[in-house]
Amino acid sequence: MTRFESQKIRERSIYSLSGPVLFELLMLFMVPAVDAYYMTRVSPEAVAAVSAVLPVTGLGFILFAPLTQAGSSVAAQHLGANNHQLAGLTFSSLLGLNIILGLFMSLVFISFAPYLPEFVGLTGSLADLASLYIRALGFGYVFLAMKMTSSGIMNALGRTQINMWAAVLMNAVNLGLNHLFVTGALGFPKLGVIGIAAASGIAWLVSFLAALYFCHHYLARPKVIAASLPAVRETLGHVLRIGLPSSLEPLSYQLSQVVISRILVSLGVLAVTTKAYVANITLFSLLWGAAFASGTQIKISHLLGERSFKEATSQLVSGVKIALFGCTVLSLILAIGGPWFLRIFTEDPDVLRLGCQVLWVAVFLEWGRALNVIVGAALRASGDARFVAGFGVTSMWLLAVTGAYVIGVEAGLGLLGIWLVMSLDEHLRGWVSLRRWMSGRWQSKTVYR
Repeated sequence: MTRFESQKIRERSIYSLSGPVLFELLMLFMVPAVDAYYMTRVSPEAVAAVSAVLPVTGLGFILFAPLTQAGSSVAAQHLGANNHQLAGLTFSSLLGLNIILGLFMSLVFISFAPYLPEFVGLTGSLADLASLYIRALGFGYVFLAMKMTSSGIMNALGRTQINMWAAVLMNAVNLGLNHLFVTGALGFPKLGVIGIAAASGIAWLVSFLAALYFCHHYLARPKVIAASLPAVRETLGHVLRIGLPSSLEPLSYQLSQVVISRILVSLGVLAVTTKAYVANITLFSLLWGAAFASGTQIKISHLLGERSFKEATSQLVSGVKIALFGCTVLSLILAIGGPWFLRIFTEDPDVLRLGCQVLWVAVFLEWGRALNVIVGAALRASGDARFVAGFGVTSMWLLAVTGAYVIGVEAGLGLLGIWLVMSLDEHLRGWVSLRRWMSGRWQSKTVYR
């Protein structure tokens, strides 16, 4: 039987699980930041073209992340139940599924690269640049799928620090290759946007290989598992039962944000510019909540495998308290220091005035977002993903999107009103999810009922 050297999750604190995840997320957000910097060294047209197609190229993350988290949660429940053979089968099934999806995404982006820029309104030379970038990045999507799978495996094993160091390595490779491919240092050819896309793909591959090495290191002489087709089908069924509804929610969120962005455009340049600056500033608070949601999800998944439902609830409450405290402190610091933080981007007095007001509303938003992210992650880990996705999609369209137009445009409250409505949406989803958890209905949906 294959046995995994997973650290005893029961003995681990949420801090010890979430801390490396927070650093990993910071590293992951550094990759597009580095790409954006080197894009400016190519040309302003390259910046415009690639920025316009980011919603398209980001579809891979929306597809792979929920499936990986679902597989990680299912495997963690098997590990909690001390069923290492089914955990191994889940890992291998997840890797196979994501490789197939990664190859499919690569084929789509490579084949349709000339046409995808048209969907975001690009024409002429900008469309040509975007097409080159999409095609080059398309070759790397299978590596992204494998990299995210290996990260999910490490999370399930409680080895979140491995993902952190893999992310550091990924950033170092991406930074170095961007410099070589864009500047032509050391005799390398100047590849422009193709080089930037290639750097990302190679960095994903290196990160996967590093994580794969550690995966083998923490597998105590694994044996090949001879699994029957029904066993694989049942395993993938557990993963897809969580992963498919979980994919719907972030996809719907992306689409809702596109609509809200169009509403903002109708309000003028001031609203659009201020929104972009505030979103960048509040990123740190968002990452704090996401990191502790991941750490809490890992611990709860193991406890669900043990059928320790009361302790799972206790850990969820602890995770929520930690996330709320951290998000409150961070968002208050950002709100109080708003004038200084905003001046990093602009000296426009109108942007500074509006941005400072929105940052105070963001304090309220981050409370709701932390609650929503953590409790939603716990429900998805338990298998109650349909409820989270169903209510989440309904709320974000009926409350966030509709409210953004009614309050922001019709009532004349502008960006401030839109931020308030988005805050109410996060709070509503968070509190409804918490009530769902406390009802205990999710207990009938776990792998080990």
